[in-house]
Amino acid sequence: MKPKKVLLGAVSTIALISAIGAASAADMPTKGPVVAPAPLPVASWTGFYIGGNIGAGRLNTNFNFLTEAGVCGDGGGSSCSTNASGVIGGVQAGYNWQTSANTVFGVEGDWNWTGLKKTIVDSSGFFTQGKIDWIATFRGRMGLAVGPTMAYVTGGVALADIKSTWGGVNYSATDGSRTKVGWVAGLGVEHMWTPNWTIKGEVLYHDFGTETRTRFEPFNSGTYSTTFSHEVITAKIGINYKFW
Repeated sequence: MKPKKVLLGAVSTIALISAIGAASAADMPTKGPVVAPAPLPVASWTGFYIGGNIGAGRLNTNFNFLTEAGVCGDGGGSSCSTNASGVIGGVQAGYNWQTSANTVFGVEGDWNWTGLKKTIVDSSGFFTQGKIDWIATFRGRMGLAVGPTMAYVTGGVALADIKSTWGGVNYSATDGSRTKVGWVAGLGVEHMWTPNWTIKGEVLYHDFGTETRTRFEPFNSGTYSTTFSHEVITAKIGINYKFW
């Protein structure tokens, strides 16, 4: 075979392969530019919110009878306690500042009605009663946010409408409502399921200190004193709407 014919055959073969490759490439779909996925929105806790809550509470009322024991026994110096459990519920409002990707500071105020009441009556008609009608708190909050979930600690001032009392057949028995000031501390977890709605769980301990109440007994023409102390533990779930 002559070199010229071999060269012409090789060139023809290369041309044919190139044409087939070009045709195949023309039939393939054209690839567009690679687009990076959109970043997920970052949860923001900053803003004003309002909401409601419901839960359970426990009231521990301790009595120390200084001059006469009433239902705790005969004579002064004895003590007793009443423990009451019940449903609580109310409203809250507050404001959060998210100072970095993970740190949140806030303030919150709430008001809760309580059904916390326990009365003990002995066979002679003496009674001891522990009762709180409502609790309000004004607290600071400090939280650590991980995505849409925040764990926080909280504490501040607590107020309560206390109606704890004691008495009997021959005793004046009306103390009326009195507002006591104490302190509150606790912790909680809050989750943001939309940019505006959150749900939270919270446990709080309230301490309202001690107070001394007196009773006048007309039958013995004597005045008798009793010291009260009140502690309340609450566990609540709540829902909040954040405005901005």
